[in-house]
This record gives sequence, structure tokens and C-alpha cells, in this order.
Amino acid sequence: MFCREQAAQVCAHQAELTRAGVQLVLIGNGTPAMANSFREEFQISSPLLTDPGRRAYAALGLPRGVSLTATFRTVKSGLRAMKSGYRQGALAGDPWQLGGTLLTDRAGSVHYRHVSKYAGDHPPIADILAAVGALPPGS
Repeated sequence: MFCREQAAQVCAHQAELTRAGVQLVLIGNGTPAMANSFREEFQISSPLLTDPGRRAYAALGLPRGVSLTATFRTVKSGLRAMKSGYRQGALAGDPWQLGGTLLTDRAGSVHYRHVSKYAGDHPPIADILAAVGALPPGS
């Protein structure tokens, strides 16, 4: 439910990101078939990669654990997501893996980083767009 929510929030700003010269790339940890299903269900036109071994997650320092996904804050986030129309579908990938949001330039320098502390901990889209707006020209 949370990955659906975050993907929808970010993809809703696809045109704005493209105008700013930003290439949106989504990374999940399910199988390629699960990624294709997700792409079709949410009509994602951006690159959608899958990393079933979660190597990218580990390299980026994104946490994983049952204790991070079964918290009061996760329940609160779940209620928020459900009020917005998002529902938990069939599990796809590792349900204990938390995500994050990174904004890098072409050279690989990180200009924005949000590491989820619990399931449903997404950065405000306004923060992401502000970071995009602050990118140096041509980055």
C-alpha cells in the first residue's frame, strides 16, 4: 500500500520533473513480473527497475526489519493511505524492506536524501520538488 501511495504521489508530478530535467526512476524489490504488473496498474511511464536481491537498498543504507514495519506510526500511515484510496494488494517483494527517496545529478552527487524510518514514512512531495528546484543548472 505504501509503495503504491508514494509512486502515485511522485508520478503525479512527472511532467514537472521532466520540465526540470529530472529523470524519475522507481526501484522495487519484487520480481520482474511483479514490476510489470505494478507498471500496468499505475500506468507508470518512468523507468521501473526491480532488485529482488535488495542490493541497491543495502548500498543506499535503506533499513529492513519487522520492527520497522509493525509500529504505531505505520498503523497511522496506513490509515492515512487508506483514506487517500490506497489499499494493500498482494505482497510483492520483501514486505520488511523500507524505501527512500534520492535526488542525484548526472555525476552521482546526492542533492536530496530521505531514508524511511518506518513503513509509510514518505518525504513530503513539496520537499522533493524544492530540492529539484534547487538543483544547479545542467546537473
